[in-house]
Amino acid sequence: MAVSGGTDGLFAGASTAAFAPPPRVEARRDLLRKLGNAADKDKARRGEAATEALASLTDEHALVRLAAVHTLARVAERGDRSAWGAVAELLHDVDEVVRVGAARAIGRMAEPNLEEAVETLRRTQRDASREGVESLRLAARDAEHRLLGMFGSSGNLLSGNVDGRQVGA
Repeated sequence: MAVSGGTDGLFAGASTAAFAPPPRVEARRDLLRKLGNAADKDKARRGEAATEALASLTDEHALVRLAAVHTLARVAERGDRSAWGAVAELLHDVDEVVRVGAARAIGRMAEPNLEEAVETLRRTQRDASREGVESLRLAARDAEHRLLGMFGSSGNLLSGNVDGRQVGA
């Protein structure tokens, strides 16, 4: 079937509202963004932002869960076990993008070289490999390398041997 007018003809009459998240979802994401911004400007607001983000990690909508992960990674103190542990629960989320966001966040949130976090990310890599979820495997690998101090300033991995495994170029 050919459609005259290209994509304009194909999507004529379709509004962007048809593809937008529900208003409740947009409102919650917006609140989390605003709280994160406020916490950046005033460290005393971190607690409020963290509380809202933690509460949103279990929201029914993936976009809210993802915004909660980003906000919590932004406002939690580095090494806060309860914060990165809550985010780690989303490594098994039904939404792949939320899972990837959670893996990346752990690399920013956990204490460097913390064996528990490193093992969580290694397990995630193995699980993702078995499931064929390459984006999650790579995100968990990058987060593991960040925790181990193996990310170069340009974002490339340095070469080396970690636990008997050769990594990097």
